[in-house]
Amino acid sequence: MTAQRRLRRPRRLLLSRLFPLPPPLPRFAAASSLVATAALALQPGAAAAEPFSYHPAGDLVPGSGQGRADDVVYAPGMRFPLEEGPAFANSQVYSKGGSNGPRGGQCDADNYAYPWRDNYCESRSWAMPLCPSGAGHQGQDLRPPTCEAGRHWVVAAADGTITNVGRYSVYLTGDDGTRYEYLHMSHVQVVTGQDVSRGQRIGRVSNVFGSTTTTIHLHFNLRQSVSGVGMVYVPPYASLVASYQALLNRPPEGALESAGCGGLRGFARDPDDEGAPVSARLYVDAEATDEGALGHTLLADRHRDDLCAPLGACAHGFEAPVPLSLLGGAHVIRAYGVDTLSGAEAELAGSPRELACPLALPGGVRRPLGDAAALGAWGLSRFWDVARATDAALDALPEGDAFPASPELVRGDDGAHGLWLIDGAERRAVPDAAVAEAWRFDPDAAAVWPAGRLAAMPLGPTLPPRPFLAQGSGPALYVIDTPPHRAGGGGEAGAGGGGGPDGAGVAGAAGVGGGGGTGVGGAAGVEDGQSDIHGGIHGQVRCAYGAAGAGAGWPGGWLVAVALGAALRRRAVAVSPRGKLSACGVAGAGDGDEAASVRHRIAIDHEPTQSVNLRSRWSDHRHGAPARGGEADHVREVRALGPRAPVRGVQGAV
Repeated sequence: MTAQRRLRRPRRLLLSRLFPLPPPLPRFAAASSLVATAALALQPGAAAAEPFSYHPAGDLVPGSGQGRADDVVYAPGMRFPLEEGPAFANSQVYSKGGSNGPRGGQCDADNYAYPWRDNYCESRSWAMPLCPSGAGHQGQDLRPPTCEAGRHWVVAAADGTITNVGRYSVYLTGDDGTRYEYLHMSHVQVVTGQDVSRGQRIGRVSNVFGSTTTTIHLHFNLRQSVSGVGMVYVPPYASLVASYQALLNRPPEGALESAGCGGLRGFARDPDDEGAPVSARLYVDAEATDEGALGHTLLADRHRDDLCAPLGACAHGFEAPVPLSLLGGAHVIRAYGVDTLSGAEAELAGSPRELACPLALPGGVRRPLGDAAALGAWGLSRFWDVARATDAALDALPEGDAFPASPELVRGDDGAHGLWLIDGAERRAVPDAAVAEAWRFDPDAAAVWPAGRLAAMPLGPTLPPRPFLAQGSGPALYVIDTPPHRAGGGGEAGAGGGGGPDGAGVAGAAGVGGGGGTGVGGAAGVEDGQSDIHGGIHGQVRCAYGAAGAGAGWPGGWLVAVALGAALRRRAVAVSPRGKLSACGVAGAGDGDEAASVRHRIAIDHEPTQSVNLRSRWSDHRHGAPARGGEADHVREVRALGPRAPVRGVQGAV
């Protein structure tokens, strides 16, 4: 028996008051997937200019019988039996011009307008075991675009063989055994025994019915074997809705605007479903129709102000970094929009484009990842995330510890917004949503740990902005990662800074490396006391409340621990405008347990006489006001504003 499916929920219903929406239905193959109604423009000269809509299956003309509420698509993928639209499904007996219809002629505009109406089970004398009354009409009446006999072509709904040509009927038996029956045609083009292909013309819509009068229409039946019933007429209504949607469907449109070493950019939309994002599919050195061609899908859902006016909607952009697998060679990139209804692909304007980008492995360490299973566990892709490098280039990088076989994401139970990746014994900051997206992380899936447990873990370097994997001539995969923090000296006090009792410290404005303790962020353990920070600053600062009170700077104050999530390289510190500094502020229990928080400021100098503007955001933690000279911890977040700039130190004041 032919595979069947049900109609999907409508995308849009302009005449929704005519009937309730059906419940959600299973999704079937994209080539035959449907929506119950859509904003589909009719062809020029159409009798009806409004978008297609229809009454639900089984909703007959009042007084014409009891319908069968059956939304099963018995012939999924069939071709609509009229060559062109618009077409109008309604009763030729119970509509205007019909023998039991209201006053008016068969060419009345009401007969050539939406919504469609089922008439499979309307009152007739034919035995119909699937109809509630046991009798019915057998099929569906379809009116052509205009009320003209012998003008509009009827076509084969499927590949098959013509098994009967009668006085006013043609039977086509499909390769799957379904029988498609066409009644009342003129200009019949086929003979019994002839093989036909889907879409082939077989006749014209007319009103041929022997000596009996009928209106200009095509009567269309579906006959199939139904388990427990036998070979019977099945409801064709849902199958006609499905195939009509496909007939009027318009292909996606958009453009591949750029494809260079800075990334890929473009937009795509489905004109039949303008409010929903569509997929864009990329092909490298191949066309979508080439045998074995592999497409790579992007969701075109990015908001772009420049798209709002021309498209009528803004969220249709797509952007992506250059796939790492394409570095080091010349390629041709083709981009296609994927049709929401059919799944068909239409090449976008501006496609194809040439791409040629050199491969230069980033500095750092190469960390073995493992096999393909580990790649899958991280949700990474050989196309997007793995570069093919020479063995010599890989060997030039120091080898680090094995990269985790799968991601472990955590956040504290204190309500802080920080997201962390557990990497061995260290926690590594995921600085923002863009980095999380690049690494395919789901922040909502992060485990919640006690904040104290999380804070006790050593801080590792901040996660790089995107994963960069490399493979040489062998099967081994390596993650090119930021080097781990190195042990070294604490920084001497800079402007407003101070050395800690255990030798830990943070460079002040001058940021000169000192001795002892743990070097952090290059302010210690690096010969000139500087480092290169990309993407953000993350860590904890413990501060003393000076006797002079707020605004007194850091005299006598000290920073016990600072972890700057960064690539530990020499020279200047660069801080992204979206960089973050998670730190401990100063607060404590004071006399009278007054609820208070102590505001303090951290300035980051990017020139000797200039400072990057910062904005601090206090967390939900609030403590009692501290006594003068007291100490306490307070979590806060500082966000750098303004352009990226070299930074030579961190200094703070309370």
